Amino acid sequence: MNYRLRTQADYNKAINVVKRVIHEWDPCEIERIVAQIRHIQSENDTIDVISSVFGSSFEEEHFNREQCHEVGILLFKIF
Repeated sequence: MNYRLRTQADYNKAINVVKRVIHEWDPCEIERIVAQIRHIQSENDTIDVISSVFGSSFEEEHFNREQCHEVGILLFKIF
């Protein structure tokens, strides 16, 4: 199969499909982050949680505080 993302709508559909399938396949990281929400009081706490959860599940050096900074800040702002 050769899929091509020719339009923004194709891209958005692909994102939604992948997100749904991966979430159904392995929602553990999402659940582990949600379980820590009550302990989050700052952006730094959020970064620590993201780094800890993903670092313990995958290669730790790819999920250090620096690598998780942007997503941690974004997640904290949404809370």
